[in-house]
Amino acid sequence: MENVLNNLPHNLKSVFLNYYASLKSSEPKTNIIYCFDIDLKRNLLGFIFFSETITHNIKFFDDKQQNIFVNFERTALYSFDHNIKRYAHIFWIAFTKNSIISVKNNNKSIKIICNNNVHYTIHTEYLTKIFNAPLRKKITHKLFAFIAQLSFIKNKYENTWIFSDRPDKADDNAEHLYRWVRANIPSQKIFFVIDKNSKDWQRLKKDNFNLINLYSLEYAFAFMHCNWLISSHSFGALNKTGWRMLYADIVNHQFCFLQHGIIKDYMPQIARRNIDLFVTSTVREHESLAKSESYAYCLSEKEVVLTGLPRHDILLKKTESILKEKIIFIMPTWRQYLTDENITFTAQSTEQSFKDSLFYKNWFNILTDKMFLNLLTEYGYSIYFKIHPCFQSYLSDFEFTNCSQINMVFDNQNDTQSIQDILVRSSLLITDYSSIAMDFALLKKPVIYFQFDQEEFFEHHSCKKGYFDYKKDGFGEVATVYSELNALLESYLKNDCQLKEKYKKRIESFFCFFDQNNCQRVYDSIIEFSKPINNKN
Repeated sequence: MENVLNNLPHNLKSVFLNYYASLKSSEPKTNIIYCFDIDLKRNLLGFIFFSETITHNIKFFDDKQQNIFVNFERTALYSFDHNIKRYAHIFWIAFTKNSIISVKNNNKSIKIICNNNVHYTIHTEYLTKIFNAPLRKKITHKLFAFIAQLSFIKNKYENTWIFSDRPDKADDNAEHLYRWVRANIPSQKIFFVIDKNSKDWQRLKKDNFNLINLYSLEYAFAFMHCNWLISSHSFGALNKTGWRMLYADIVNHQFCFLQHGIIKDYMPQIARRNIDLFVTSTVREHESLAKSESYAYCLSEKEVVLTGLPRHDILLKKTESILKEKIIFIMPTWRQYLTDENITFTAQSTEQSFKDSLFYKNWFNILTDKMFLNLLTEYGYSIYFKIHPCFQSYLSDFEFTNCSQINMVFDNQNDTQSIQDILVRSSLLITDYSSIAMDFALLKKPVIYFQFDQEEFFEHHSCKKGYFDYKKDGFGEVATVYSELNALLESYLKNDCQLKEKYKKRIESFFCFFDQNNCQRVYDSIIEFSKPINNKN
C-alpha cells in the first residue's frame, strides 16, 4: 500500500486509503464509487470505482435520470498487498452548473463518497466548493493571499504562461517551446522561470527572455495567477502541490508536462503530480500511459496527447547545418540506489561505495582500457563522455587527464556545450538505459546499449521493465560484457558508423513525427485543453 500511495497524486491518496480500509469491512465493495477531483477549466468531474474484474457496468445519470456520457475512461490494475488486486476504473464526465448526479452499477444505485462523506446523489455546486476550498489557517498564509490578489499584481500575471525546465538548467523542451511561442504567437504573454544563479540565466537574459527567479516572491505571485505552468519536469520547486491546496480558491492554472524524454519503462512515480496535459511522442508510449491496464497510471486520454517533444524540432533542424564528426558520445543514465542519500551517510564512504559499484567499474574500465583507446586511435575517433546530473558529485572519479581522446561533458558554470549540438555532431551513441538513445535514433544514427547490470538496475532503480524490449525494439545491439561492446564498436567504426537497415526500419516504425512541427502540435493541444467540454447525454 505504501508503494501505491507513493505513486499517486495527492487528490487520490485519500481515496485509496479509504478503499483499502473498506476492504477489511463486511460491506460489499461494489456499491461504492469515489468522486476525487473537479476540473473547473474543462468542466469535468473525476470518479474512481474499484472492482475485481476488468469489466464493469457503471453508468452516470443527471437529475432527470438521463444517462451522462463518459468523456474519458481508464482502467488500471493495482496491488494493495500480496493477495489483494483490484482494477481501478477512472471516469471523467462533463458537468453543468447546478446539476445533480447519481451513479448506478448493474442498474442499482450506489453510494458516492466525496471528502469522506457519503451521498446517493451529489450536487455539482457542492463539489465545486469542496474541491475549491483553501486549506490556509495561518495568518501569514491569509496575508499572502490578500497581497497576491491586489489588482496591480493580479493584472501583471493573469492569463500568462510560465515555462521552466530544471530549476538550475534550461535547454530542454520548455526553452524550445518558449522560443517557438515567442516567435509565432507574440500576443501570448510568457515568462521563463529558472534559478538566478544558474549558468543559463545570463544566456537567456542576453536573448531577451522574460525571466523570473524561481526562488523569489515574483514567482510566487506568477504561480498564483498564470493560466498555464509548462515544464519538462514535474517535480521539485516549480510545481508547488502545497500551494495549490493552500490557495485553491486563487490558483487556477493548468499544468502541462512536456517531459524530459520518451518514457519506455514503467515509471508510476511520474503521475504523482496533478497533470492536466501530458505530452508523448510515440503510439506505444501514449498507449502505455493513457490506455493499457497493465500499468498503474492514474492517467487517461483526458490528459495524455501525442504530439512529439518540442526539442526534437530544433534537433532535426540542426542536422541541416551541423556536420557529423568522428565522435562517439557516451552517456549512461543514473541509478537511484547509487545516489548520495541512498548508499551511505559520509562523504568518504559514499565515494568508496560508488567506486565499488558495477556502474563505476564498467564505465571506468572501458574508458581506461588500452584496446578501447587503440581502437579510437586507429580509426581517428574521440569520445565525449557525460555523466547524469544526479552523479555530479562523483565527476572527479571520471577525470582522464592523461587521455586526449576523452572529452568530459560537465553540467557546471564553465561548460557551454549544448547536448543537442553534441548529438548532431556525433557518429555513434553508447548508453545503457538512457532515453537519450531516443533522441539519437531520431537522427537515424546507430546506438549500442551496454547493459552489464540488467537485473540489478530493474530491481533497484526508480523504474521497472515496460513495453520497450531493448533486444526486440532497441535501435541497436545490446552488449552485456565489455568484449561484446568492443567487438560491436569495432564493427561500426570499420563501416564509418553507418546505421543498419534493421534498425532504420525500427526507428521509422517507432516514431510518429519527423516533420519539425512538434511545437505547433503542443501549442494546439494547450489551446484545445484550455476549452471547457460540453456534456453529452
